Amino acid sequence: ALLGKKGEVSFVIGTGIDVTERRAAEEALQAAEAKWMSITENTPDHIMVVSENGSILAINHTVPSLTVEQVIGTPMYDYLPEASVANAKACLEQVLATGDPGEYEVEYHDQNDEVQYFESRVTLMKTPGQEPVFTISSREVTDRVRAQEAQRESEERFRLSFENANVGVCLVNLDGRFIRVNERMCEFVGYSRSELEGMTVNEIGHPGDAGIFQGVKQQALSKDGACATFEKRYLHKDGHQVWGQVSSCPARDPQGNALYLIGHVQDITARKRVEEELQRHRQHLEELVEERASELVRTNQSLEQEIKGRRQVEKDLRAALLEIARLKDRLEAENLYLQHEIKRTHDFEEIVGESAALQAVLQKIQQVAATDASVLITGETGTGKGLVARAIHNLSSRSDRPLVGINCSALPGSLIETELFGHEKGAFTGALGKKIGRFELADGGTVFLDEIGDLAPDLQVKLLRVLQEGEFERIGSTKTIQVDVRVIAATNRNLKDAIAADRFRSDLFYRLNVFPIVVPPLRERLEDIPLLVSHIVHNKKDVVGKTIDEVPREVIDAMMAYDWPGNVRELENVIAHSAILSPGSRLELCELFGPGQETRGHHCHGGTSRNAGVSSSSFDPAPSQEPQTLEALERAHILSVLEGCGWKISGKGNASEILGLNASTLRSRMRKLGVERPRT
Repeated sequence: ALLGKKGEVSFVIGTGIDVTERRAAEEALQAAEAKWMSITENTPDHIMVVSENGSILAINHTVPSLTVEQVIGTPMYDYLPEASVANAKACLEQVLATGDPGEYEVEYHDQNDEVQYFESRVTLMKTPGQEPVFTISSREVTDRVRAQEAQRESEERFRLSFENANVGVCLVNLDGRFIRVNERMCEFVGYSRSELEGMTVNEIGHPGDAGIFQGVKQQALSKDGACATFEKRYLHKDGHQVWGQVSSCPARDPQGNALYLIGHVQDITARKRVEEELQRHRQHLEELVEERASELVRTNQSLEQEIKGRRQVEKDLRAALLEIARLKDRLEAENLYLQHEIKRTHDFEEIVGESAALQAVLQKIQQVAATDASVLITGETGTGKGLVARAIHNLSSRSDRPLVGINCSALPGSLIETELFGHEKGAFTGALGKKIGRFELADGGTVFLDEIGDLAPDLQVKLLRVLQEGEFERIGSTKTIQVDVRVIAATNRNLKDAIAADRFRSDLFYRLNVFPIVVPPLRERLEDIPLLVSHIVHNKKDVVGKTIDEVPREVIDAMMAYDWPGNVRELENVIAHSAILSPGSRLELCELFGPGQETRGHHCHGGTSRNAGVSSSSFDPAPSQEPQTLEALERAHILSVLEGCGWKISGKGNASEILGLNASTLRSRMRKLGVERPRT
């Protein structure tokens, strides 16, 4: 404005400046800053602008408990873990010195002590006339770090498995070249790791096996190709041949394409050498067999010539044979009667006695022996049911085939089944081989089932099938076996009572009881005792170790006065026991027949000492002695035998053998009667 002399405004002069470009630049700068702020605010990375001394000039994110205004101007190191401060300072110093970007890592621990990993990148920004500043961009890389650690752990496990495998392991590319091998593979072929890695499989392989790799490769290139297993020859570095059993599997990418082959090589050189040796022996044996066959052909030809020469001799012999046949028929006719009488003696040489009761049994044996009918032998224990079964078999047309027996009460049900019918290998635990059962062994002969009354119900069904159809299967087999077997059964039980109590099948009873034979107890054929005593004394001399030449009459009388609850078996045991205790060749009764022993109608007392003979007065009635029960007699008898055997219940010369009882039965009787070994 211009003023006049008196200070008033005369006129105003105005000038105009064009600021359009400046305003546009300012607006563009504001837009760029807004855009930059939008980008930095919305990026997941943490971005800071830091001064040369580490003060925060700008930041896009901060911790939830602080605002941006609170953070601006504070040192960035206050927000870093103590362990990371030195790395961050060193990085900023290096970037300032070189001008090149730098990086450092930070590990944060949250309230749950979980580790979070951040990677920070530092860039130097220089503006003319201004102090340099740093731009720090931090990004969380926890997942990547953990993936890298997992990968390192996986690689370490692979390395340990690879190196410590007990077989040779190798990685082979599709050109057949070794990429990586373990120490066992190097030992197998004799090359070092550095030598082997880079060689091809055919360089160390036998020339005759050169085509194997191509086949394995083609199988690997097929996307559905599986692993291959094969045997291959290798040439050891020192020149000798080794054998390997190779299992090769392809390693594939996510698309299923084969990348390389993983091979496991097991040294089978020793086994192949044994096989080659066996092959040489087999070839040698074949040559020997062929040579022997040629010799047999020549021998056969020689025999044929000899046979031709003998045919004439046979013609001359025929006339003589006709005359011999005529004389044979005559002798058979003359001896028919004698043979019948001799049969009564020899066929029953183990069955001793002449009583009417025993003769009735022998007659039944003769009647049924010639047939194939099933026989059921009943009678008390110790009466000789087994001897009757053997006599029936010996007189039958099956006598040239075996008599196979089994005691149905001596074994548990599972063992009886395998004994009767056999089993296949592996049919049950412990079945290490095939076993032929008793029925199969007795094909064409006779099976003797002793103590049939103790057979388990489930086995009764199987036995009934054999009797009805003549067939069965071994345990563990579905193959049916046909047999031609005659069955003889024996029992001391009342099977009709067992049927009524549902312990024995009625249909099996009727199948067995086609021809019943009842063996009488010894008390019903006392007149046979003298013959039995003579027979037993003669046959027991090897057992007792002495010969008995004299059996006094009073001993026989005493034996005939006893009830013999154990029958012939008890008689045998008493005679054996007495023979052992007799000082000479004269039989003296043992203390089993001492005072208080209950007999048929009277009591024996005094008896005889072990060193004295038996007199007739030794068995006079003793009014002063009270009669004893049968249970007391049995207890005294068992106790005496046990003391004589040194309380041996099983084993050679044991009490159960002398008493004619199973060891388990004897123990049961001892518990019932209260027989216990005295404590020393």
